Amino acid sequence: MGMTFFSSSYICFKRSNYMINVKVINKARGFWINLFDYNFETIRFHYKSSELFEVSSKTRFIINKVINYRVFDFIGLFLRKKVKGSNRSDVYFSYNRFLKSDKPYFIGLENPTALVHYSDTRMTTFISKLRLKRCLGDLNLKGVICLSKACYTTIGNYYDLPKTLNIYQIYPFVQESDINEDQISKKSKNNVLECLYVSSNFELKGGDDILEAFGELKRYGYTNVHLTIITKLDGLTQKQQNIIKNNSNILSYDFTFSKNELYEFYKKANVLLNPTRMDSFSLVTLEAMKNGCTIIGTDIYAIKEMVEDGVNGFLTEPRYKYWNSENMVDHYIKMHSDKTFNSKYIDENIIQFLYNKIVFLYNDRKVLEEFSINAFKKSTTGEFANKNIALKWEKIINQIGV
Repeated sequence: MGMTFFSSSYICFKRSNYMINVKVINKARGFWINLFDYNFETIRFHYKSSELFEVSSKTRFIINKVINYRVFDFIGLFLRKKVKGSNRSDVYFSYNRFLKSDKPYFIGLENPTALVHYSDTRMTTFISKLRLKRCLGDLNLKGVICLSKACYTTIGNYYDLPKTLNIYQIYPFVQESDINEDQISKKSKNNVLECLYVSSNFELKGGDDILEAFGELKRYGYTNVHLTIITKLDGLTQKQQNIIKNNSNILSYDFTFSKNELYEFYKKANVLLNPTRMDSFSLVTLEAMKNGCTIIGTDIYAIKEMVEDGVNGFLTEPRYKYWNSENMVDHYIKMHSDKTFNSKYIDENIIQFLYNKIVFLYNDRKVLEEFSINAFKKSTTGEFANKNIALKWEKIINQIGV
């Protein structure tokens, strides 16, 4: 197995005067559009915008839940999409899925379990092992591009990877902001501390704990600490709606903004609140950092790769850890999700953590400024810089000689 720290409907690579077309085959998360639309010197992307999504549909959610039933482990059920040949395509790209193709292809991978519909046991059964051996040993599979180091360092724990298969790691290509350090410094000194919460899944991503923390802030007279919530409003309970309505320091908006509109909220905010109970790669964390936001959240999976506790934000452990300290799925917690991370509970430790860190940043604007600039610098340089991500994509394709 070849492993390298690097990470397309058409990607085009130019070698001399020859353009290589890479077609994106399946549905993919909306953030991929930033990579697809980038003005590469040697790459061009062609894709169907209808195949990109920000939030899974209810139908998709139900199907994914059913497919995850343990009974399907024993019949080795996971999708391998058959691709018909295309004269316009030289290379294919797939998000989280194997392909059956007569042309070279890559997989962009969120986390190792995504290959088998997020099951942590399906890859262990006899039939699955046979199918996976064929899929992973397919000579047309030229590489797997992990979106995080957590994925990259653990994929070999889940699968028997052939030595000929290249595993790469490249962070997501996330839209840059037009904000600068002077503007970040200026917003850090505003009288009002602006906090932001962005998620379509309010309860799973810690929304109730945030509401409780802001109830405490209001009771103790912190009227200059404001919260903007962007979520699916029709998914809020009546109790949650009433709490928001009765707290003048909280505003809520529906989860319908374009990326450019969302970035206006990021640019105004000082702090992103992300006490999520389950996540793999938290894109809102990286987006907020690119807009100069300090992060207060949980240390789940790839979040630790973006947020350094005490440097560009504050992190704490959630009550239930879907991913253990080795970034492997905790099987018990996964199988008892309704009693653990996905149950309706209020986490007093998280509430106190949020309250303490928000008050600290409100009172110490020098630290807020330092953390916010650190977040901006980390997200726009090195491994997270889009220009470096683009170069890695080009290097990978050229290395395999397509």
